Amino acid sequence: MYSNISLKSGKKAVLLDLPINFDEKTTLTKSISLGEKVFLLKYNRTSHEVRNIVEILISESKCLSYNILKLNEYSFFDMNGVYLVLKSLNLINHLDLNYDKIFSQITKLAKHDYKVKVEIADMMFKTFGEISAKTVSLSTRSGNAILVSGNNFFDLKEILELTKDKNIDVYTHSNLLVAHSLRGFQEYKNLVGHFGLTENNIVDFASFPGSILLAGTHKNSSDYLYRGRIFSRDYIIHSGITPIINDDYSPLISSSLSAKGFKKNNQRGEILLGFDKEVIFPKLRELSKKLKSGEISHLYIIGINSYSEIQKNYFNQFFGLLNDDEFVITFSHTSTRKNILNINVANFIPLVTYILSEFIKNYTLDEKITFILTTCDVMTISSLVMLKAMEAQSIYMCPCPPYIMNPSVFELLKDKFGVKETSSPKQDIARIRNIKK
Repeated sequence: MYSNISLKSGKKAVLLDLPINFDEKTTLTKSISLGEKVFLLKYNRTSHEVRNIVEILISESKCLSYNILKLNEYSFFDMNGVYLVLKSLNLINHLDLNYDKIFSQITKLAKHDYKVKVEIADMMFKTFGEISAKTVSLSTRSGNAILVSGNNFFDLKEILELTKDKNIDVYTHSNLLVAHSLRGFQEYKNLVGHFGLTENNIVDFASFPGSILLAGTHKNSSDYLYRGRIFSRDYIIHSGITPIINDDYSPLISSSLSAKGFKKNNQRGEILLGFDKEVIFPKLRELSKKLKSGEISHLYIIGINSYSEIQKNYFNQFFGLLNDDEFVITFSHTSTRKNILNINVANFIPLVTYILSEFIKNYTLDEKITFILTTCDVMTISSLVMLKAMEAQSIYMCPCPPYIMNPSVFELLKDKFGVKETSSPKQDIARIRNIKK
């Protein structure tokens, strides 16, 4: 595929020259054995720094691959993105790894991933309606129910269509929360709310008294608990999950009708989700003008919600330390202060990128803007690299436990990408203000 794409795009394919041979007789066991030999060859002749930058390249390749697949759901195949991923994989499979080439490739991936995320948001609006501010219920009501968990909007829409004339309520879960803010979903009266904000599938799935559809990416830690009640039409499903064959959802619907359902109404509050472009975009333009004039001395942009109590306390203190001439755009922790703009996009990264793209149309990222990232995973690395590729000059992120991120990779991000680790609100604000002066 790499060779064919290179040929079609007029680019030269750089083929591997490794001491291994694959053919139709190569077994899986032999493949693993050959791969281990190549790994050891590369490991022994590669510096610690290069091994860490390779890990970042792999993370960025994973994120771009994921977003290419999300864009492909809207029937758009990103050939240029595929070429970049294949070139990246080809680059790191050679024995002689070059730090500068890998760093350059990471930047290219990040810039392309930025464009893909914005395109995903655009396609989502065109397919499922424009976004709006919407109050979403977290309560449940008595009756039969289906829980749709994951990130595939097309699966959710299909279920809503199939059950709109039946006595079945539909609840979203996980990344599908954002669907409530899209006007195309707001027309469905059977979409009654969102279930669970704990990010704990075991708790949420165990307490849901109906059938569950896994729509796209999901956490697999609880699959084994629910034989016969969890369904999916994904290509790869785990033991205990019932496959949806030929888009026949009737077993899922029958299961929800035969389940006990919610016996009574349960009040659990509500959340404000989404935004109106006619309201937010003028505010972003006004904000850029005030930054340019000096009326606002510094802008803090806070990332998505990690649902951490520690971080909640951190930002409560952080907001209390703000000067009147400082401003915050937050996609997670909220406040009622007049110099804080709350935008809840339900942790949907393409929407965060979409809003950021609108802001930088009128303002170039400079030392007056500090990004604070609140999560610590593969997607976080991608966000860091993307911001650096866009020439962001001040990036902070939460401490990363070693079981989530390799400490040496974290050190490389701090050393080569200029990322700083958060400590305490008072110390962090002091550092940012001191550099600004």
